Amino acid sequence: MTEPLLQISDLKVSFGSTPAVNGIDIIINRGETFVLLGESGCGKSISAMSVMRLLPNSATINSGKILLDGEDLLQLPESNMRTIRGGKIGMIFQEPQTSLNPVMSIGSQIAESLTWHKKLKGKSARNRVVELLEAVGLTDADRRYDEFPHQFSGGMKQRVMIAMALAGEPELLIADEPSTALDVTIQAQVLELLLKLQKERNMAILFITHDLGVASKMADHVGVMYAGKIVETAPRDQFFKTPAHAYSQKLFAALPSKIKRQEEEKNLVKDQVSDVLLEVKNLDVHFPIRTGFFKKVTGHVKAVNNISMTLERGKTIAMVGESGSGKTTFGKGVLQLIKPTNGSVVFDGIDLTKLSLAELRKRRTDIQIVFQDPYSSMNPRMIISDIIEEGMVAQGIGKTKQARIARVEELLEQVGLEKEHRLRYPHEFSGGQRQRICIARALAVDPKLIICDEPTSALDVSVQSQILTLLKDLQSRLGLTYLFITHNLGVVEYIAHQVAVMYQGEIVEYGDVEQVLYEPKHGYTQKLLAAVPTIETGT
Repeated sequence: MTEPLLQISDLKVSFGSTPAVNGIDIIINRGETFVLLGESGCGKSISAMSVMRLLPNSATINSGKILLDGEDLLQLPESNMRTIRGGKIGMIFQEPQTSLNPVMSIGSQIAESLTWHKKLKGKSARNRVVELLEAVGLTDADRRYDEFPHQFSGGMKQRVMIAMALAGEPELLIADEPSTALDVTIQAQVLELLLKLQKERNMAILFITHDLGVASKMADHVGVMYAGKIVETAPRDQFFKTPAHAYSQKLFAALPSKIKRQEEEKNLVKDQVSDVLLEVKNLDVHFPIRTGFFKKVTGHVKAVNNISMTLERGKTIAMVGESGSGKTTFGKGVLQLIKPTNGSVVFDGIDLTKLSLAELRKRRTDIQIVFQDPYSSMNPRMIISDIIEEGMVAQGIGKTKQARIARVEELLEQVGLEKEHRLRYPHEFSGGQRQRICIARALAVDPKLIICDEPTSALDVSVQSQILTLLKDLQSRLGLTYLFITHNLGVVEYIAHQVAVMYQGEIVEYGDVEQVLYEPKHGYTQKLLAAVPTIETGT
């Protein structure tokens, strides 16, 4: 029997008296992918960092063995680990932007690894970097060698990270959420690339994710992690056909779907009266291109180009498309945070593009926004009560401080938190709890329309399910209307009534959710749907 490439036995890691990884066992053979599946905070990344011996100083490995080719990495001196990191083991991190040095060219950063592990310098190193960039699908690699991270898109930066991880020709590749922040089409390209490179090099991959669709595409074996323990391990087909553990079953149950939506809507009384709340006509948002010494306008970037749509009160329109398609710019154009170049935005019978700044400020109580990253959209120095109350003060809502505090406590309970949470700071909450706080802040001024800009894209599947259920519940109870911006088509199927598909600043397909998702007419919509990882659940 062939010895496994990586064997982790009874690994225990703690932060002080708090266990983070509590006795896990993992076996990975050459050429195979082991997917470690679970929510944020369950110990997935700590397990990977333990393999690399890159844990923070506050962490302690209490017991266990990590055997790579039969050699226990936990017993090696740091000097030996420096040759293994980037050599025998490569790692791709979740966020390439924070992993790349912004003041070094892409080529120089990859060449560093070649100099250390392969003793290549000068022209030899450059030629090898160009080969690696071409291998991961980057065109014009020789020119791009000298470019900097800010000149690359998110998907391209992730390809650079893959090239860097492969530079030392590793036997084991650790991929920590490498596709979480990517659009569905870019995600599909990155996953296909990893599978192709794995086959060519017979690499073993430890793939960390919370996405069941991605796990289904990548895995040979699946390990489900919960509260520091691996609660289930199984071959891919067996796991996706009949998940055994209750927590695994809970993950599947949390997936947004058409069936789940239909079940939830059975008992809802449908309003037969349609009432248009928002009507957008021929909206353009163009940004000037200025060149030369005098910065003369030589052209325009048409970020939003001739978009028209109507949104009924109490309904949800989802806007889908890749990053850069114009979705967020359109949302900001509706809010008048960006002044449209042309067109009208008629909200509740009033054209927002015709209002003065003072008039527009009064109308903004009716339209609020929930952003993608709840942490960066809150002031870390303010307590939650002040963050939620801020909008009420600005709009003159609530006659007294006591009345506003009572409203804050009511809102926190409305979004599933406790009223005592108002005295805490943002860093004291999880990602899902922070997003609930941002929803409470949006509700504080009693809006009629909420623009949700990728509010669940960074969340685990079970937390995502909680937020989506909350949004639908609030819509049912308060009659809210949503413009929901996303690239997750599973979310669209669950929450939306209509779908607008954006591509290069234009809506290329628009209609009811079932028509667009099940009978798409436009080639781009078909491409988006084809890129979604599918799950065979055996149901």
